[in-house]
Amino acid sequence: MSTGTAIPDTQKAWISVKKAFPPSNSLELRKDWPVNKRLKSGEIIVKIHAAGMNPVFVLQSRLFHGATLTSFLMCRGWKAMRLLPEWIAKRPYVVEHEFSGVVVEANRSTKLKRGDEVYGWLPLAQVVATKQGALQEYVTLPELNFAKRPSNISEIEAAGVTLTALTALQGLNGAKLEAGQTLFVNGGSTAVGAWAIQIAKVRGARVVATCSKSSEPYVRSLGADEIIDYTATGPLQPYLTNNPPSTKYNVFFEAVGQFDSSIYTKSCAYLQPNGVFVSVGPMPDEFSWGVLPGYLKWFAVMTLPWIFTGVRQKGQIVAVDNKVEDIELLRKYLEEGKIKPTVDSVHEFNDILGAYERVMSGRARGKVIINISLPPSSATRQPRSTSNLHDDHTYAYVFDFEAQHAQAQMRECNVFGEPSLPPLRLTAFMSTLPQLPDTQKAWVSVRKGYPPSNSLELKNDWPVRKDLKAGEVAIKIHAAALNPIGWKLMKYLPDWLRRRPYVAEGDFSGVVVDANGSTGLVEGDEVYGWIPSGKVHSTFANMYHQTDHLKRPLALAHSTKQGALSEYITLPGSFVAKRPSNISAIEAAGVAITALTALQALNDAKLEGGQSIFINGGSTAVGAWAIQLTKARGVSQVVVACSKKNEDYVRGLGADEYLQPNGAFISVGPIPQEFSWGVIPQVLKWIAILSLPSMLSGIRQRGKIVALSNNAEDMELIRQYLEEGRIKPTVDSVHAFDNVLQAYERIIPGRVRGKVVVNVSLPQDTVQQYASTL
Repeated sequence: MSTGTAIPDTQKAWISVKKAFPPSNSLELRKDWPVNKRLKSGEIIVKIHAAGMNPVFVLQSRLFHGATLTSFLMCRGWKAMRLLPEWIAKRPYVVEHEFSGVVVEANRSTKLKRGDEVYGWLPLAQVVATKQGALQEYVTLPELNFAKRPSNISEIEAAGVTLTALTALQGLNGAKLEAGQTLFVNGGSTAVGAWAIQIAKVRGARVVATCSKSSEPYVRSLGADEIIDYTATGPLQPYLTNNPPSTKYNVFFEAVGQFDSSIYTKSCAYLQPNGVFVSVGPMPDEFSWGVLPGYLKWFAVMTLPWIFTGVRQKGQIVAVDNKVEDIELLRKYLEEGKIKPTVDSVHEFNDILGAYERVMSGRARGKVIINISLPPSSATRQPRSTSNLHDDHTYAYVFDFEAQHAQAQMRECNVFGEPSLPPLRLTAFMSTLPQLPDTQKAWVSVRKGYPPSNSLELKNDWPVRKDLKAGEVAIKIHAAALNPIGWKLMKYLPDWLRRRPYVAEGDFSGVVVDANGSTGLVEGDEVYGWIPSGKVHSTFANMYHQTDHLKRPLALAHSTKQGALSEYITLPGSFVAKRPSNISAIEAAGVAITALTALQALNDAKLEGGQSIFINGGSTAVGAWAIQLTKARGVSQVVVACSKKNEDYVRGLGADEYLQPNGAFISVGPIPQEFSWGVIPQVLKWIAILSLPSMLSGIRQRGKIVALSNNAEDMELIRQYLEEGRIKPTVDSVHAFDNVLQAYERIIPGRVRGKVVVNVSLPQDTVQQYASTL
């Protein structure tokens, strides 16, 4: 390759010009971006061949090539465009960090010379200081940022090596992983996870990794000894706690960017007492001041001594450092064939936005690469593009659809270096799952009003949220359940507080029609779940109680405008659970909110076997769950208040026939039937006496108002109890979707026994068959 071409004064480059999302709102393609041609001692100029894309948050602990800086949290890639304000990002700047290329100019003091094929990276500090990035034609940097490209890997493959491989290597170095030990990798098919598996095998360690079923062949090809299919296990921390390994892991490498710190704080069940928990850091897809407590908790539990956290296992967040010896070791491993890069797809320089769509999908298996200056033939001969493949299908074939003839032809493609499979032809190919439409029918609260007919409107063109973020699922709703708080929100909350319009209600059941990332769910899974609609009586508790961005009930409902009385809903997978086969979609629709409320109240009260409990309102939805859950715990006596006509029903739930001096008093909070400014002092008094110390309130029994949170362990426990038949849902009545106003008439008087359910999309004969059993 000739390197004698004169270096131009300007170049093409993709520039982040403002904080915005999606990337199309942040990026501009500049054709006159200046080329830095002034070399300092130890610097080289590289003509970039290809660049790698990164979604991740990382920690950096160095500036340039050695100047120490206190570690700081930053983000790169599309998240930097979306989240970083101007005073931090110092826009405009060229985006991305990893690349491969050829040296076109070198300072006399450098070891690298003109014509050397190299790969390297720009740490974020250098991006901020120099405005350079990987998505440009030329870059000027210290040679310490580079390594010579081994002849056995291509320019395309080399472009995605440095940042993610350094993250994996330095994470394992910090954990001191040795031969004979066992490494657990959460996210084996992620870019960092793939490198961690390979490097661990080079060191002689045993590797257990999580991935989807479709990714298992790929992850095993990297060297994983054992696979855990996250699509079958549900949330990872409860699964590992309930199914601990026979020999606990020595190192746990969290490569997904999980935001829930319990995966570390409860790791004693699966991590050795002297084990090390390594994390790439929490990576929420949405960022606001509301997630700051979650960040602080993450970093506190990972960095404070165990005497403060109660966690004896060492916690470590990877701080990526530009260490020459690490870059050289990776080059050596690559040259010897001990590790290998993996490429998901290759995109042309003008197709940056398409490449970001692939990265943001969370489904990339390996690196997404941009061809900057290579001939098209050099780029297209690289590993296959999978941008049109779905995680739930094998990667053995690429589908070409001929819609006119309702046919699908599969062409040959090479899979992970294995021989191509023979071409097939499928005729009349049809998906068994519905495609997400652009609009849907939904019952929308458009104004503060009462009765619900004065607040609700049935919209036939309500938008469907189709842009799934990592960890989210799209669900076709089968049935929804009404809650008393639903109509009270319509009646009492002004628009500035409830942010209308919004879809009403929060409980639902349905089927997964799309899934993105490590949700533990796949298309076709029958599920139930909730999207909180903001309970009046626990608003303030919910706002300040949460430490996880997936546990922000009000924030989630307010920001998405979604609700259960619609045909489709898109939300984090942690808000849903697989529906047990022994309960119907109608029964499951009314489970999540009221069962979680009862369970978390009993958890807070630390109710145990042999104790007694008094429940005021045993025939209410929450009361019914509380009775059953207390009996499941072995409580000796459950005393319940209810009307005479409901006695048989309540006894059927498990009620036996006072409040002890050292007991706990739990309340769902004051819920006045009518609301006005005049009742505010009573509400405040109620909250005060339940939360003040006994020396101020004069009450020795502990008081507690339930602050409902989205806890994955609680969701899983309820699902387990349902599956085992230890608890069961109760349904009062079932109403058609068009008869929502009639359903509210049923629930408003407060005389229902069980849940009022709305049929959203189930066949009418299914509903009639169930209704006949009521």
